[in-house]
Amino acid sequence: MAAKLIRTLKEEGIPVLFFFARRIIKTNSEPRQLLQDCLYQLLDHSVLLQARLKTLLAQHPNVDSTPFHELRDLFLFGLGTVSKVYVLFDALDELAIENDGFLQLLQKLGQQNPESAKLIITSRPEAHLQTALRGSFRNRIRLTGAMVDQDITTYIAHRVVNQRDNHAVAENRSTIQERLGRKAQGLFLYARLMLDQILLQSELSVEKHLQHLPSSLEEMYVSILREHSSRSGASQHFQCWLLSWVTHACRPLRVTELAALVNSCSDRSGLSSSQDAKIMIRTSCGPLLEILDNETVQVIHHSFTEFLLDSNRSTATIPTETSDSFPVITPTSTHRSLTLLCVDYLLSGCFRSWSLPSRPTKPADHEADRKQLMVHFPFLQYASQNLLYHAANCNANDLEFILQLDSLFQNDRHSLESWKDFLFAKENQTVPDRLHPLHLAAQAGLPVYTQHLLKEHRDPDLADSCNRTAATYACMHGNSETLAVLLGYKASVTINDIDGLAPIHHAARGNHVKVVQLLLEAGADPMSPKSCEDQSHWIWRPSTIGKTPVQYACELGHTACVLELLQNLDLPSKSTVLPHWASATGQWKTLEALLRHPVILKNLNKRDGHGNTALFLAARRASSETVRILLHYGADVDGRSVKLNDSEAPSDLDIARNGRGQTPIHAWTAAGYRIWDRGDVCSMEEWKRTGVLLIEAGCDLEAKNDAGQTALFAWTKQYMCTPRGSDRIERFVEILLTHGANPCATDNKGDTPLHNLTGSNINSTVIKMFVKAGADINYGRQGDLVTPLISAAICRGGDVMPFIENGADPNPQDSDGNTALHHICTSWSLRYSDVQKWLEFADPTVKNKAGETCIYKLAFGSDGHERVNAISLFTEKGLDLESRDRRGRTALHAACANAEPHFIIGLLENGANAKAIDFQHKSCEYTRYH
Repeated sequence: MAAKLIRTLKEEGIPVLFFFARRIIKTNSEPRQLLQDCLYQLLDHSVLLQARLKTLLAQHPNVDSTPFHELRDLFLFGLGTVSKVYVLFDALDELAIENDGFLQLLQKLGQQNPESAKLIITSRPEAHLQTALRGSFRNRIRLTGAMVDQDITTYIAHRVVNQRDNHAVAENRSTIQERLGRKAQGLFLYARLMLDQILLQSELSVEKHLQHLPSSLEEMYVSILREHSSRSGASQHFQCWLLSWVTHACRPLRVTELAALVNSCSDRSGLSSSQDAKIMIRTSCGPLLEILDNETVQVIHHSFTEFLLDSNRSTATIPTETSDSFPVITPTSTHRSLTLLCVDYLLSGCFRSWSLPSRPTKPADHEADRKQLMVHFPFLQYASQNLLYHAANCNANDLEFILQLDSLFQNDRHSLESWKDFLFAKENQTVPDRLHPLHLAAQAGLPVYTQHLLKEHRDPDLADSCNRTAATYACMHGNSETLAVLLGYKASVTINDIDGLAPIHHAARGNHVKVVQLLLEAGADPMSPKSCEDQSHWIWRPSTIGKTPVQYACELGHTACVLELLQNLDLPSKSTVLPHWASATGQWKTLEALLRHPVILKNLNKRDGHGNTALFLAARRASSETVRILLHYGADVDGRSVKLNDSEAPSDLDIARNGRGQTPIHAWTAAGYRIWDRGDVCSMEEWKRTGVLLIEAGCDLEAKNDAGQTALFAWTKQYMCTPRGSDRIERFVEILLTHGANPCATDNKGDTPLHNLTGSNINSTVIKMFVKAGADINYGRQGDLVTPLISAAICRGGDVMPFIENGADPNPQDSDGNTALHHICTSWSLRYSDVQKWLEFADPTVKNKAGETCIYKLAFGSDGHERVNAISLFTEKGLDLESRDRRGRTALHAACANAEPHFIIGLLENGANAKAIDFQHKSCEYTRYH
């Protein structure tokens, strides 16, 4: 149903984001995967989303480490950047919803404006979902039992009526429909599978088969497994192993991978030497295992997985061929088995031909060789990249398990080093030198094996080439139990790695609260400063030296972690914590937690090391909720920020006395400003809400920055804060003018906001808004008398019509006597059509103080044919080519001094006197060659 709906909606040409939740597929079973999948689908429809995602990935290079709330906010932001979108989540009840943030997301989506975003959810009526989402959706459509039964009856009838060649089925058609429909009890899956069995059955009559229909899903699954075990010749032992692998692999396995795994086992998992592994994988479980088009294997329905894992059902725990039940699959034993099988496979000779590169090693350096080896060993990729995943999920501590890991980690150096090349290729990470098995165990979260290694090696502080210890890796990946083992062996918590980060920095960045607690108990300093720049740090980026774990946690919005860290700070240390850290990244929940501490609240209006106030940073981020909280707690809406050099320190007295710096409303004007792919990206509505909050809080719209400019002057830069086609410029001007901003304000140079026009930002609508608000479009700035039109012409603004339409006079002269026409004639981009427009309104005969008409200024050069053709337009409007400047030179003299031959020819063809002599008796020919 969902798939058909998606196809129908796509015909409208509107983006359709969809996700099929499936408990039986790991990558389709969690809210995080849902968000990542939908974000990927939305990327092609939103340039703003692409830019913001790039910024987020700079903070979290590993997507898996990105906080869930960041992904949630990014998804909501992305939806706000498209005009219309459909969002469809299928089988929501199959999603492992353990995160309240996801339910909040659904509530917000359900309350979106239906004109822009429509959310469609299909789900079984689970009580926890119905309670959480009550009131969030406009329409609810419930499938009634009677209608479902009717659909099942129709389905059965359709399949049976097409079995004309099967006489037994045809003769019992009505009986099949009646009994199967009654037994199905609203379950399509039951009807489908049982009908398959009836249609395939040849030994048993239809009537007898109908008499022995299973009374439950459990009976049905056992019956089908027993039937196909008999048909295929596969033992129950093989079925059990196969199903355990399929249901517990961290990604869907392909037939070739499973076959390679079977063939690598000494007993072939219960298959005889004559049984082909691939055929048995395809047939041993019948329709309960599906082979998709890409050859991956998956169970038919999550209810089958629930049956296999249900420890409450009465069953034999050991597979037997005569059992009327099917063994329960236990996750821990399955993960243990897969761990041992992965180790066996990696030691089976896969790496015999692999040449060990020198460390550190980049995966890209040997990609072709890796792919070639994986062709020969189909299970190599899975085994190498997921061994640690299964080891971490089995909780095994028996001697066989430990010794099996030792066989790879300690007894075969070549295989261990080769495996690292494949392990790190998964995330395209560089393989460091001196990476010890202890580091791998800590990274994976293997506390028992970590203890085993420590008993043998004793040194818990072994460091690799990145100066990372096992404790560092445990903290990076949030493995608290492993860290506890390391701390029991006196592992250091103060060793900084190659990026200057101590273990507690990593724990704070990853929001690993339990790890943070252990580190604090072991004496780690929550205000420990970062000791050096990251290895990937670029010199033009802000310095990271000195950042503390508390600062990282605040910037990333890890509220629980922040609270834990604050509990371990004394009063003097806590007084150095700044609300700026959370404000700068829009982490309003963390900010609110910080401001509940009176000693931190005192820092509300202070400036950080860069001279910025918290409100300034929040306004620049355009985080309306952050701004609201800051204002609620008393932030100074006109507090000034100053860009400081490293040697400077902010002086509140100097700033207040000199009016230096910018206020939060100035910061708001730059929200979303991006250069060289850097900078924050904000949604239009969030940006607007932020500005209105500042204005309603009483900010001074006439406050000036160091250049003497009010916020309104920034209107010409709004195009750099938004994609093309956006109406942000119009909205910006409208918001400020509506709330009383002065359109006639002047800056330190005497410019008004209209003087900032250039060729790229001339906007008739905006000019009209300014004029309507009282701006003088013919205002000549003090000193040089340049008007907005002259200013635009100086900046090569060729389009004169927006000015004329709004009352501009094209003929005022600046202090040098030049009109706008003089200045526009200097433009190399001036076209014939531009000249036509200008000459409809401007007087070409006006001379400047040097006695020159506009044609003297005409941009000469090799690519000026349109301007040459336009010479006749000037003469038609009364311009005299023999008019002389103060030195007695004509336009031809000027052309001979500067122009290409075709310009000179153009003037001569339009009647210019070739024999003209200036006041120094110099001819045009003399001017040309001297």
